[in-house]
Amino acid sequence: MLSSLVTVPLILVSLFFAGLSQMACGACTEAELDRFDPSFGTAFDVFRYGLLVPAALLLASWFLPWRRRHAATRIVLAVLAPFTVAGPVLAFAGLVDWP
Repeated sequence: MLSSLVTVPLILVSLFFAGLSQMACGACTEAELDRFDPSFGTAFDVFRYGLLVPAALLLASWFLPWRRRHAATRIVLAVLAPFTVAGPVLAFAGLVDWP
């Protein structure tokens, strides 16, 4: 449960700020804009699909059977979920050709 309280807001906040980062090139020249737009589109797609990993980990930790033999797996998946949000964020920041 604690992992859900951390992971879901992390996903939403990172998605919000990644969407707002398109305004970083609001006053760009035409040449900068020609480099920024395609890289932003690709990076944002990678970012959105990358956020499926922490969401899948979180869902898997919830939907595993609540048996003693699955307890360790559920804990590992729940602990990994918030940390895997950093992967898509770093990939997004690295793929965008910032002005």
